[in-house]
Amino acid sequence: MSKKKLALLLGVIGVIVVILAVFSILYLPMILPRATKLAVSPSTFTINSGENIALVASLSSDGITLTGSNIVWKADIGSFDKNVGSSVIYKAPEVETETKVTITVEFPGEGPYQPSKLTVTGTILPKSAEKTILTVSPSTFEVVSGEQLVLRVEITPKGAPLDVIRWSLEGIGSITSTTGPSTTYVAPEVTSETNVKIIVEFPGTKQYARSTAEVVGKVLPKGAVVRKSTTLTITPSTFSVSAGGEVQLTAELKDSDGNILEGKIINWVLEGAGSLSSATGTTITYKAPTEVKEELQIRIRATFPGDEDYLPASAEVIGRVTSTPLVTEYAYVLKFEKAVFKNVRIEGPITMLGTKVTKISGETVEITVLGLHPMGLETENSVFQRFEIYTTSLVGQSIEGEKLEVSGEQQLSLSRDTLTLEKGEAKILYLLADTVKLDKPKLIGKQVGGDEPYMPVIVTAQNVLLKEGYFLEGPKTYEELVNKANKLTSGKLEATDFTFTYPQKYTLDRSTNEYSYTGVWKLSSSKVTGQKILIYLIYFEAKYGGIVVRGTGEETASQIIPHGFNAGYESPPLPDAMAHVVYFSADNLNLEKLVLQITP
Repeated sequence: MSKKKLALLLGVIGVIVVILAVFSILYLPMILPRATKLAVSPSTFTINSGENIALVASLSSDGITLTGSNIVWKADIGSFDKNVGSSVIYKAPEVETETKVTITVEFPGEGPYQPSKLTVTGTILPKSAEKTILTVSPSTFEVVSGEQLVLRVEITPKGAPLDVIRWSLEGIGSITSTTGPSTTYVAPEVTSETNVKIIVEFPGTKQYARSTAEVVGKVLPKGAVVRKSTTLTITPSTFSVSAGGEVQLTAELKDSDGNILEGKIINWVLEGAGSLSSATGTTITYKAPTEVKEELQIRIRATFPGDEDYLPASAEVIGRVTSTPLVTEYAYVLKFEKAVFKNVRIEGPITMLGTKVTKISGETVEITVLGLHPMGLETENSVFQRFEIYTTSLVGQSIEGEKLEVSGEQQLSLSRDTLTLEKGEAKILYLLADTVKLDKPKLIGKQVGGDEPYMPVIVTAQNVLLKEGYFLEGPKTYEELVNKANKLTSGKLEATDFTFTYPQKYTLDRSTNEYSYTGVWKLSSSKVTGQKILIYLIYFEAKYGGIVVRGTGEETASQIIPHGFNAGYESPPLPDAMAHVVYFSADNLNLEKLVLQITP
């Protein structure tokens, strides 16, 4: 072989070696088998017969969240609303004695990701009747001989049936109805003040416990001056709080015409553990005990003693104190100017993460001016396709001007072809959508002060491509950030297994490139594409096979990734990429298999 041919052969071999080296660095990590890990929340649970509980599975590999994977669910007793997906609703069967259930959760494997399997155990209890409270309006009364008075009753919780209510009378006169949510008392003729008692009874059902209430009234001779009856209500009407937490309670006093009465004395009494900030006033604060070994139930009663013009009134609320922090303390707050739901179904209550929630699902929801806090996400317009929302509350105005309020405690099952709400707010624990389109999205870090004045969002992806012109420059100054940031722009972004994590705590040592954070709020997507991307980041990390490249906003682009990251029109694939982002914006984002969740 001639020297010329040998040199040519060696050159070809050299090119092949370089190509293989580049391939092994950039692509091999994506095709080699990669172990996966399943986690399910809750990992164990206790529910009553016939109740529903939402179970959420998360799949990860080397610290990267994998979204959109086929996760299979099986249970030895009971049923699911579906058997494949990242979340399911498990319905417990009716049992007469305490019964164990084993749930198997399995990822069968997909592409380079290896199978994984997990079991979850639960306890199903025989259903015990839920406590109820009857509130009668008016709670006391005065009526002149021959006149009539309408009495109405409400029951807490709201789902208990009112048609089984029973009324009875002790004393003179008569009532027009002995069943149902209202009755009318007809006063007889009297020559002197005479007391009567009306008793209201909820006889109880299999689900709700029996309860009673009494109304004491007076029948006065004709010509006597009658004091107006009053109604007292407490907001919130029920509550949950974790150990050491606080809840503000407000009492509102109205007369029989619906007028709010100001300046009246309201007395408060607590039955159970904890303390009240005051024994009098329209607004007080309940402080839960700092140490709670098991869930406690407390009762708080507010009373208006009455005066020369108005009759007494009282109301009470039942609260529960939990031994662990409630996940509702971390709930996302989603605010919107307008939301149009298509083919929507609203149902509940469902237990999720130890909290009663309402499930809102449907074909599409189009949202105008969306804000998601505390993550700091804002969009002008957004469209969610085939979605599920798990919310502890939803408030909004219908287009007819009526106020809609949905609580996770409510018994609901309704469907609508179209539901339009304006100026609304929802507290969300979990959200799923097949696809999401965001117009003009922005994600802005929260100012927290200190060495790093902005709390960044931790952005991770299994693989990232920057297309149609990209540029990394820096160090740059970003608003009030004391330290520097890098600025990244790209005409187009493509990423798989993409995650935004908004931390509760965060630290970064720029001298050593060491960081730590506690993630709570997480938005994940199996695939993201976006146009005209702008990012300010304070830390960057990417893995190339066994090589890890990292840097903070103090470094120049060439120090972070040598040989031209800030040149050209399309980046190389960036596997296992991470960025700590203080600002993110795009002309638009398209997300597939979106999951919004809380990981306290």
